[in-house]
Amino acid sequence: SPFTWAKVLKEYPDLVIDFAHFGYQYGLASDVKSRIPNGLPMKGEWFDKIISLMKEYPSVYTDLSYTGCMPEFYRSLILFLKQQNPDDRALILGRILFGSDFSVNLMKVQSYLEYYHILDDSGFDDGEVQGFVQKNPMKFLRMDWT
Repeated sequence: SPFTWAKVLKEYPDLVIDFAHFGYQYGLASDVKSRIPNGLPMKGEWFDKIISLMKEYPSVYTDLSYTGCMPEFYRSLILFLKQQNPDDRALILGRILFGSDFSVNLMKVQSYLEYYHILDDSGFDDGEVQGFVQKNPMKFLRMDWT
């Protein structure tokens, strides 16, 4: 839970952390899942908390991983980002990592090529995708020496 990590980040504000799946909570109890709007697979308490932690701590990231298998996730994420002010949008875009979950993704897609095509067809522009797959991971790994 990102709520637990909020306490840790308060104590260690430079801790580098990646919240997987953009906060999407798999296996939630049905009463909790019913409160997450259809069409917004990433909306929920965890998603909202991750966004607030990103805004507060410069080393908080999130990844696409298994949620990247769902084209509707990208559509919802793009709509969410369009609702943000330009600074917050840039901050969030700069903290998204392309995650793979390797064999877990194959439960949702036929091949890794299909997974990559879903990202390619997501509606994010080439610069944003380049951020997810190269620039942001380099910053996350502290390999960005520019």
